[in-house]
Amino acid sequence: YYESVLDNTIIYDYVKIDDLVLIAHNVFIGYGCIITGCVDISGSVKLGNYCWIGPNSVIQEKISVGNNSFIGMGSIVRRNVPNNQSIVPLESLNIRDHIKLQKIITIDRNG
Repeated sequence: YYESVLDNTIIYDYVKIDDLVLIAHNVFIGYGCIITGCVDISGSVKLGNYCWIGPNSVIQEKISVGNNSFIGMGSIVRRNVPNNQSIVPLESLNIRDHIKLQKIITIDRNG
């Protein structure tokens, strides 16, 4: 899929794109996606079918977002998102709670 960064951006049918959205080069947007205001989609991103991308979200380059995924308002997507997943930011946590949560997540991932 990522053969050339200069490939065309492809936007399939029934996609809704709000204002102030940046869609970079070599992006693939599947059927029926809804992209709300102020979203930044970097180069070589692939959005599956029927994704909902919340306001002020950022999807970094070379990321795949699976079908029927939900990206919550203000999210920064740094990893691929599987089909039928929801991503939400943790901005409402204070820094100490955020660090505690990160330690718990790291422990869970490492056993």
